[in-house]
Amino acid sequence: MSRQQLLAAETQLLGGWSTHARTHVCLLYPNTYHTGMSSLAVHSLYTLLNGLADFSCERAFLPSQTETAALHRRNQPLRSLESDTPLGGFDLLAVTTSFELDWLNLPLCLDLAGVPPLRTDRTPQHPFLLGGGPCFTANPAPVLDIFDAIYVGEIEPALPHLQQMAEVARSQWHEHLSDCPGFIIPGLTNSPVPRRCATDLDDCPTATAVLTPHTEFADSHLIEMSRGCGRGCSFCLARQIYHPVRHRRPEALLEPIEDALAHTDRIGLVAASVSDYPWLNELCDGLQAMEPPPKVSVSSMRADGGNKRLFELLAASGQRSVTFAPETGTEALRDSVCKHLSDKQLYEGIAAAVGAGLTSVKLYFIIGLPEETEHDRNAIPALLQELSAEFPQCSWSISVNPFVPKPHTALQAVGVPDIQTMRGYLARLTDALEQLPRVQVHTGSARWAAVQTAISRGDSRLGPALVTAGVKQPDFSQLRRIFADAGHDLGANAKPLEPDSGYPWDLVDPVCCDVTGGDN
Repeated sequence: MSRQQLLAAETQLLGGWSTHARTHVCLLYPNTYHTGMSSLAVHSLYTLLNGLADFSCERAFLPSQTETAALHRRNQPLRSLESDTPLGGFDLLAVTTSFELDWLNLPLCLDLAGVPPLRTDRTPQHPFLLGGGPCFTANPAPVLDIFDAIYVGEIEPALPHLQQMAEVARSQWHEHLSDCPGFIIPGLTNSPVPRRCATDLDDCPTATAVLTPHTEFADSHLIEMSRGCGRGCSFCLARQIYHPVRHRRPEALLEPIEDALAHTDRIGLVAASVSDYPWLNELCDGLQAMEPPPKVSVSSMRADGGNKRLFELLAASGQRSVTFAPETGTEALRDSVCKHLSDKQLYEGIAAAVGAGLTSVKLYFIIGLPEETEHDRNAIPALLQELSAEFPQCSWSISVNPFVPKPHTALQAVGVPDIQTMRGYLARLTDALEQLPRVQVHTGSARWAAVQTAISRGDSRLGPALVTAGVKQPDFSQLRRIFADAGHDLGANAKPLEPDSGYPWDLVDPVCCDVTGGDN
């Protein structure tokens, strides 16, 4: 789809770029427009950066293979969406990613823009590269050789420091940010760098900035209810990089939702667990009282939460689907990774959803966890067989993904099944689930889970390998060799880590430096 077609389909709700600014920023999301504009982080950053005085922020995304070929054929650079400006013409390229695999797309985007991916190959005439987001906060080591600066944590506390960049000469940006908390400047910053977090979410807009039909949530206004998770799942990165738990007051949600209803009737509520929102019933009542009531969807919820009012709201707004994450087939394995959810609670949660009229159920599972046995894997189709019999009116969408160890979690150093073993697990589980009535199965890739594990736990040696792989876009066998040459063999990477001298991600201190006391 052309740039003009994408822009014509958009409706601006928040923020907006300007030609009259001292500092020109391009927010680069190294994945497709569809994926990037489905990310609430992109919308939030776009709003906040355009809200800074003397800043103008545009967007750029990974072009399709057809578009990439056309750029090469015409010898043209990758350009911004808004003004069609070559990325090399911006003062600052702000890069955010939610998934490590997008780091493989980043060097291609930079190469297409005529911006050398490695920092040592760039000059002061090139844009300043600033990276931030969940992957950077978890483990920035693999991309240290790519970026001029990396930010650790949530963006809101950094805004005053970014604002000051408009008043500082471009040649002094490295030095300026090296004195600002939360920033890693390769060669200038002493580690570990404490993570930063926002203290009052009500002061920070985190909602859809641009409506478009070309996303996963077509023409939906997404809004963040809460940040952080009070649960203690051993495998989950979100709790480690977003604690402490913070909630927006209902009025801070209802007022912007009312404004958005002038443009769309679709509202998406986003949180690690919508069920844990302390004013959930009040929020549901407020949404239901709107004229006309919006069509509401939610990101995720706990099966053991007090969801009755929420289920009723979803059903009344036309929803028929609900999503839970039991993660494993047995209670014993759930307990071993601190996912404290009994089969009885899962059944009761589904029963409450079905009672409200929600009959399409999506369940998320992880395989390859420590202490997992064949019995635990076989328990997944056995559980679905029981659920299918218990709820014959329901259809089931089952998502099964390989376990990927994440930095700063309790399972950061454990071993994982190798690629061949994991492929066998996925194949046998898929075969068993597909025998069941009304069940659709979606599985992750064993190969790409291994690559993600390598990047997630990688060190600075991986930077040049990411650049080589990103620019050349090799097949998997070639990618495997590139990683092995950089000291990250995908087979050896499946083994438990030996932290004789620490971990690559020790340059980040996950404890939030902005909050004292409480859950930090």
